[in-house]
Order: sequence, then structure tokens, then C-alpha cells
Amino acid sequence: MNSSSIIYIVVFVELWLFRLPCRESVCIPRCTLPHYNEPSLLNFSSLQILDLSRTSYSPAISFVPKWILKLNKLVSLQLWGNEIQGPIPGGIRNLTLLQNLDLSFNSFSSSIPDCLYGLHRLKFLNLMDNNLHGTISDALGNLTSLVELDLSYNLLEGTISTSLANLCNLREIGLSYLKLNQQGITTLAVRSSQLSGNLIDQIGAFKNIDMLDFSNNLIGGALPISFGKLSSLRYLNLSINKFSGNPFESIGSLSKLSSLRIDGNNFQGVVKEDDLANLTSLKEFHASGNNFTLKVGSNWLPSFQLTYLDVGSWQLGPSFPSWIQSQKKLKYLGMSNTGIIDSIPTQMWEAQSQVLYLNHSHNHIHGELVTTLKNPISILTVDLSTNHLCGKLPYLSNDVYGLDLSSNSFSESMQDFLCNNQDKPMQLEILNLASNNLNHFVGNLPSSMGSLSELQSLQIGNNTLSGIFPTCLKKNNQLISLDLGENNLSGSIPTWVGENS
Repeated sequence: MNSSSIIYIVVFVELWLFRLPCRESVCIPRCTLPHYNEPSLLNFSSLQILDLSRTSYSPAISFVPKWILKLNKLVSLQLWGNEIQGPIPGGIRNLTLLQNLDLSFNSFSSSIPDCLYGLHRLKFLNLMDNNLHGTISDALGNLTSLVELDLSYNLLEGTISTSLANLCNLREIGLSYLKLNQQGITTLAVRSSQLSGNLIDQIGAFKNIDMLDFSNNLIGGALPISFGKLSSLRYLNLSINKFSGNPFESIGSLSKLSSLRIDGNNFQGVVKEDDLANLTSLKEFHASGNNFTLKVGSNWLPSFQLTYLDVGSWQLGPSFPSWIQSQKKLKYLGMSNTGIIDSIPTQMWEAQSQVLYLNHSHNHIHGELVTTLKNPISILTVDLSTNHLCGKLPYLSNDVYGLDLSSNSFSESMQDFLCNNQDKPMQLEILNLASNNLNHFVGNLPSSMGSLSELQSLQIGNNTLSGIFPTCLKKNNQLISLDLGENNLSGSIPTWVGENS
């Protein structure tokens, strides 16, 4: 393009600008524009979007044009790549409706002004690659609407403000090549942000970090060995990612670790006694949905006392792991799909008496529960589905909330199933007995089923029940879900079915 063409474009744009009082959007990047000292000459009273990125001004300017700071209806302002110098102007406080502000790739030589932290509607803030210096203010936590923040490639230093924890909507953050003091960081949480790639070995530089949460992202690869240097770490959440390898090679030395969540990954490998020996403070262990094999001695006693344990999909069998009996504070126990081919020992029931939630589903557990249970089941929620349990149904206490015994081989009468103390009504809300060999169930269900005033879900499909539709269910006013299909029931469905709201 020759010089006469450039002059024509500049004149055309200049004339065009004066004729846009009602325009809501102006995008003229990569153009040469005149500089207006008198904002009153421009009438952009309705302007909401302004994109002047990579725009050359004639004559050259060293500051943000003042007329831009008068556009108080702006929602989006992009001035990136203009080599603007000097401080970020305080007049930017007038743009209170801004949601998108991009000042990247300029030459600002100031700290981040406090007025910027007052733009509470900001969702996207990009200050990348400037000469910004100073520290990151705690006031950053005021920008609670932020979704993306990029402060990379500046001269900012000091510590990462703990107020970052206030930015609950933040999905992307860029802090590359800043002179931040890792020693001051105690919390680093980047949840549900679609982060991908691998963690770098420099993660071990955060010596004082107490909580690290990268859950629900797309991060893969093995954990860096430097994880073992995070000696102050108490809470680690890496759940629902794509991590692989054996993490205990990196985190097995973290003696202060209290909560470990690595469920829902691609971790694999053999876990031995030595890998867990130093985790003496561990109380919560969420590790299901991986491919581990636990190899410990029959007399192994863990160095920790857990309140929460979920090792679903680990290889623990074929016998019930006896070390579970040493965990006297367990409230949640999940051992689904762990290759157990065994009956539940009486001492195991006794050791689990304090447990509130128990899941031993999808194993090969066999035998009759009534022969190993000395007392009625009192655990609030029990899932023993998809096993090979047989014989009579176990007795229940009044406190049980949910029971799933589906896909087993129970085959005797239900008459004694509900051990109901009339002085205290049963709390049972969820009962699943589907897909069993209940071939001794004739006639209606036990009348005691109608006494379950809290029952909301009853699944007894795919059995051999016979007789008419159980009239006792009319008393279950809270019932929402009912499945009696694939049985030998006869007669019509009563009109009262579905009347409960």
C-alpha cells in the first residue's frame, strides 16, 4: 500500500468517527489514527465495545487517550499491542461497567493502580508483557467476577496474595516469569479449570504450601519427584484428572499430609508397606478409580488412623484385608470392586461398628450374613450389591438409612427382615433388593413393609414374587420410586398408586 492510500484511510476513518453517536461497537485494529486532545469532538456516548489493538497513533502517544476514559458505558476495551507508556491511568476507574480489559503488550512502567481493583464487573483482565512492577495487592480478591487473569511477563514480585482464594469464578491464571516468592504461598487452588499438560518439577519450590488443589482438570503424566519436598503439605487434591504412574514414589514422605484425594485418575502400580509408612498424619484417603495393587503383610498395621477410606477398584483380595480392623475411627469405608473372594468375618463386622457408610459392592463376597452378624446391621448406609451373598436377608436396626443388596442370591423369607422396635420407627429411605433369588416370597410383601414411613425408593424387581400387588405399600406416603417388575405378581395396579405427591 502506497503513502497516498494510507492518508486516504486515515482521513476516511477520521471523518467516520465523528458520525457515530449511537454506535455501540467500534473495532479498528491495526490502523493509523489521529490523536484527539479534545474528547468533546468525539461523540461515542453509547459505545460499549472498543477495540483499538495494535493501532498506531499519529503523532505517537505515550498514554491512554483521555477521551477513552470518558466512555462510561464501555463493557469491553482492548488496547493491547500499542506500546503505550507511562502509568495505567487512574481515570480507568470511570469505566465501572467493564467486563473485558486487555492492556497487554504495552510499555506501562508503574505498579498496578488500586483503582483497577475497583472494577468489580471484570471477567477478563490481561496485563501481560508490560513493565509493571511492585507487588500484587490483596485487593485483587475484590475482583470476584474474574474468569481469566494474566499478569505474566512483568516485573511483579513478592508473594501471591491469599486473596486469590476469593476468586471462585477464576478458570485461567497466568503468572509466568514473575519474581514471586514461593516461600509465602500456603494455598494454591486451581479447580475445574480445564488445565492440561503435566506438572513441572518446580512445584517443589513451594516449601510452605499447606493446601494444593488441582482437582477436576485434564492434567496428565506422572507426579514430579519434587512433590516429596512439599514438607508442609496437609491437604492434596488431584482427583478427576489424567495423572498416571505411581504417586507414592513422590508423596510417600509427606508426614504432615492429612487429606489425600487422588481418585478418578490413571494412577497404577504396586503399593507396599514402605510407601505408606511415613503418612502418619493421614485421616482422609480418597483413591478409588485407579489401578493399584496393595501388597502388604498379613500382620501389617498402618501408621495412620483414617476417618475416610475409599480404595474402590484397587486389588485387595482375595481375602478381606485384616488391617481394616485396626482403623477404629472410620466413618466411610469404600472397597467396591477390589477382588475380594471371601465371606465377611464376624470380627470385620465388629470392627466396622462405628462406620456410617459401607460399600463392598462388585466383589465376590459369599456366605450367609446372618451367620456372621451377631447384631442387626446398624451402619447408616450399606451397599453389598453385586456379590454372591445367600441365605436369609440380614436383620436391620431402626437407624439404617439406605440398604442395597441387589444382584445377590438371597432366597428365603422376608418376614423377619425388618427388626422393628415399635418404640422407635425405622429410618429406612432406600431399599434395593432387585435381582435376587427370592423364591420363597409368596403373596404380598410383609405387612411390616408398610411401617416404613420414611421409605422413598423400593426396588424389588427381577425376583420371583407372586400374589397380588402389595397393598401394604399404600401406607408408604413418602415413596417416590417403586420397581416391582419382572416378578410373578398378578391382578391390576391399584388406583392409589401415584397419588402421593
